[in-house]
Amino acid sequence: MLPSTITTLILPIFTFIIIMLSSTLWTSLFSPTYHNQFLQSYASLSAPSDLADSTGIDVDPLRHFEDVTAAASELRDKLQDILRDAGTHTLQTVSSSRPEPKSRAEFLKYACEISLDPNTAFRTLKLSNENRAAIVWYEDESFTPNPERFSSCRQVLSRQSLTGRCYFEFKWAGIGIFVAVAYKSIKRGGRANESLFGFNDQSWALRCDIERISLKGAGYTFSHNKAETPVSGPQSYKLGVYLDHSAGVLAFYDVSETMTLLHRVQTTFTQPLYAGLGFFFCDGGNAEFCNLKETE
Repeated sequence: MLPSTITTLILPIFTFIIIMLSSTLWTSLFSPTYHNQFLQSYASLSAPSDLADSTGIDVDPLRHFEDVTAAASELRDKLQDILRDAGTHTLQTVSSSRPEPKSRAEFLKYACEISLDPNTAFRTLKLSNENRAAIVWYEDESFTPNPERFSSCRQVLSRQSLTGRCYFEFKWAGIGIFVAVAYKSIKRGGRANESLFGFNDQSWALRCDIERISLKGAGYTFSHNKAETPVSGPQSYKLGVYLDHSAGVLAFYDVSETMTLLHRVQTTFTQPLYAGLGFFFCDGGNAEFCNLKETE
């Protein structure tokens, strides 16, 4: 049963119990039997001075009702917290237990359209092909200042946010690039490392480096929050990225011929993500997100 359904069923029942207890207590407070008992107890007090000295005697029956309702409210709040925590845990368990796609045909079921946001593009990045492609070019003086624009790194973010399950592919050329997912709150300026994909807690990036592939055979590096992990894999100019936001899964694939897993991350995402591209050097690099709708 889904957490929301559990909450819907249990909370009304619990509320009904509180109402019944409250009703029963009010009825008992004003019943003739309780009234007679209260008068007898009150009459047994010899004088007001005795009442003042008898601090252990509670002659305010309404306070009992207030104590009960306060306890009931506290219990209700605790129950809501328990149900909320249980619901979150159940949702994460369900998300993490659902099978991931295996074949490219299964991945394409989650294909998403990616276009780049010109307002975020570094001043030497030129966008084309309906903003699906970016190339490192000469500085474009037509760029207008924008707080969303990266000012320290040759980077650009997608226009679309990524939630749920998403899959996209891209082609690239040049010496090296970053492909990343990042929160919209990633810094756009300041020192380069503060906004560079993979060097902060706002982004996760795979670096594709042709020189390292040819020299060391490990031409990929995964990075997050300045922690870097070398990734081995075949030289490829076409990669796929799979995201299951609620399950906290991020995976990178070589899709030049067959689906080959390069690196997989299990984490927790707290905000919607945006696809990103970054370029190492000042000229020559380019990348383009594929239109997967044409391949379906």
